[in-house]
Amino acid sequence: MGTGGLYIYTGPIIAFFFSALYFGVWTHRRERLYILLLSLSFFCFMLAALSQMLSIPRDSGLNAVVSAVIYTLCISLLAKGVALRFHEPRRDRLTVIVAVAVVVLSAYFYYVDRSLILRIYVQNFGYGIIVIAVALRMQGRRRGLDLAFFWVLLLFGLHFFVRTVLTAPILGDLARYDHLVAAGADPEELRRAFAASPFWQVMNFSVFISGLLIALMLFVAVALDVIEDFRRDSGSDTLTGLLNRRGFHLEAEAVWRDAGMRPVSIAYGDLDHFKAINDTFGHAAGDRVLKQFAETLSGELRHWDVASRFGGEEFVLLLPRASGEAALAIVERVRRALRDAVFDDLSDGRAVTVSFGIAEAGPTETAAEVIHRADVMVYAAKRSGRDRSVLDPQVPQP
Repeated sequence: MGTGGLYIYTGPIIAFFFSALYFGVWTHRRERLYILLLSLSFFCFMLAALSQMLSIPRDSGLNAVVSAVIYTLCISLLAKGVALRFHEPRRDRLTVIVAVAVVVLSAYFYYVDRSLILRIYVQNFGYGIIVIAVALRMQGRRRGLDLAFFWVLLLFGLHFFVRTVLTAPILGDLARYDHLVAAGADPEELRRAFAASPFWQVMNFSVFISGLLIALMLFVAVALDVIEDFRRDSGSDTLTGLLNRRGFHLEAEAVWRDAGMRPVSIAYGDLDHFKAINDTFGHAAGDRVLKQFAETLSGELRHWDVASRFGGEEFVLLLPRASGEAALAIVERVRRALRDAVFDDLSDGRAVTVSFGIAEAGPTETAAEVIHRADVMVYAAKRSGRDRSVLDPQVPQP
């Protein structure tokens, strides 16, 4: 294989390298789901590129559809992984709609109205829309890595449009490809014809450069997260696995600095009559109740929310991007789930309940001040009969 032959495989080789790298990191930090999604995204890119380069499957129509499906899955996984990494809401509807449209239209413009040029426009414009949509959801970020990634992702999305439009005048060579397909040309001849087109050459170079830049920036994000995980491990509660006071305050500092996380609320929870549980069933049973409540929190909170155990039966929740009313709805979901839970250690079948106090942070308040207001609301909930959530109606203004 000559130097030119090796060159075209550079993209798949690098994609496989980053896929393996991310997968290796994920095996050690399995709670970071986005790392697995990034690994799968780069692996899909490798598969799609090799599918085209090696004509697998050999049928040209099936090859066009299969490669379109895998490329689309690659971009969709990348978008989802980035959204999870940067704590964006789960708005996957647009991605799903565009992804399905790309695959369906790719098949249509082969089997019904054969046109390689239109397939190129459909796929590139579709991928551009998916990536730009994710980038725009990061708008307003002010921190260094977040801001840098916003611009890189935005430019990566725009490049799908710009590259396709700029190469349109030289796409005439691809008309020959459609004629070869219609004539039933050998798959190897088709592969050589497409690989010789200016569009393929420009696409390989642009995707290689932009993809490498994104892969490197994502690796920086992954490395920072791993370092943060090690730091947070020292701030974790050994019984429940939630953050302890130290870990909570470190996380709150980061959220407080990020304007994109506003509004932010804090909920203070206290398990009702927990001393009676310890006295009746023993501390081991009480510990299992605490663990099960921690599991309830993990199951009901959003993936960017932060749960911590402040000590004993007291828990504090950090709820970014949640007004007081939104935080109240989240906490009510947690409260009802706990009340309906079954605790095998409590042989008398009693329910475990929790009282919550919620406060939305004012523009100039510190996290400690908001925690204090939420704590005051807990006492209001206890006085009102327990097993309820009380929201501080006042949000201090500057």
